[in-house]
Amino acid sequence: MTYIHESSSSAVMDGKERAGNYLAMQKVFGNIYLGKFYQILAENRRNGRYLEIGAGPGYQTAEVMKRLAPEEIVIVEPSKDMISAADEYLTQRGYRNKVELRCGFVEDENLINSLGKFDLIYSTLSMHHWADAAHALRNLSKALRPGGVMIIHDFRRIELPGNLKLHRDSHRAYTPMEIEKMLKQAGI
Repeated sequence: MTYIHESSSSAVMDGKERAGNYLAMQKVFGNIYLGKFYQILAENRRNGRYLEIGAGPGYQTAEVMKRLAPEEIVIVEPSKDMISAADEYLTQRGYRNKVELRCGFVEDENLINSLGKFDLIYSTLSMHHWADAAHALRNLSKALRPGGVMIIHDFRRIELPGNLKLHRDSHRAYTPMEIEKMLKQAGI
């Protein structure tokens, strides 16, 4: 079930069964729908600390560890059930000792500030769940070390003729112009 969390207007995907099903789907299709992201990530590889926003059940975290071998990945994920699934999956994969799991929201400035600075910050397919994307981007930009890189990979809203708009589920998706506006609001 996807719901709006009471402490934020961000969407949260909860449920142990859902977390397990999402992990199973990622194991089958993850390299297909995340292939371009992994390519971009490799092209922008950094040593050091990584921050992953919206880690889900940990599949992508394990893939990034395997492919890029950062010193550490800190994940911020709003769903306790996804955190639990990530903990179990990363332990099975042998990466748990290099991953810090934090349950929370990207819009939580105090949380993001408390995590320290990062060489690479990334998020895939979660920005459309964020309650205030401009505020979240501002938080993340402050968490980057000098020379660091932020990569946000998400859905794009398709504009159709007239007033028709195609959205993914009931979540937000953004046009390039909306992204530009958010980046300006975030001071990026």
